[in-house]
Amino acid sequence: MTAPIRDMAGLVRSLCHAREERQITNENIDEIAGLPARYTTKILAPNGGKSLGAVSFEGILGALGKCLVLVDDPEQIKRVKNRWQKRKRIQSKAALQAVASSMAASDQELLEFQAKLALSERMKALGRIGGKKGGPKGGKRRARAMKKRARQAQASHAARMRWAKKGA
Repeated sequence: MTAPIRDMAGLVRSLCHAREERQITNENIDEIAGLPARYTTKILAPNGGKSLGAVSFEGILGALGKCLVLVDDPEQIKRVKNRWQKRKRIQSKAALQAVASSMAASDQELLEFQAKLALSERMKALGRIGGKKGGPKGGKRRARAMKKRARQAQASHAARMRWAKKGA
């Protein structure tokens, strides 16, 4: 079967078709793939309740003797192409130095300034520059983002670690 697959339901249908084509049972697939008993049935059944995960997907594909090949979908590309945005990449310091070696001294100074500016922008994006007091704010930001239970668990763990060090 060589129909295009565009969603998970289509993938499951194709796997079911391959199983029927090879005339093997779900239990046989479980055995070959190393999955728990009746797991393939739960995945490939219409209302099975389980979905393909990384391990089960790889196992079932292998047991059926199938592989995936990604190809461009011209219809979908036509629908979404006008929404694509080019990535803006900050050049690495090594790439900037390679260009600088073939430039004049004044151009090299400009390039060094651009590298420093790029580093500054990355640090601002990470929140390490421009804060009220300056310096890293990772722990405080992480704590504000946590729910109360997670903060309590983290504080409890920190206390246990602190007391374990004092007792040693």
